[in-house]
Amino acid sequence: MNLSNLRLATYFQIFNESPDFFFLFTKTLLKNQREGWVQERDREIKNKANEICSHDKPSRLDLAAMTDLLKLNKK
Repeated sequence: MNLSNLRLATYFQIFNESPDFFFLFTKTLLKNQREGWVQERDREIKNKANEICSHDKPSRLDLAAMTDLLKLNKK
């Protein structure tokens, strides 16, 4: 039995024993996954902003990219 089948079997066992706990468990997993995506996106935005600001004199293209990053961060 490979790891994904074992994980699936574990989920079914949890669901059979306590459906309420299963849904809470799944909700928590999804929330943690989303927070990981948000943290990764924020890290990418910060890295790009640092790259743009590291120039002595930013170009218009750099300033436009910074504006786009700020708009993306507000979403």
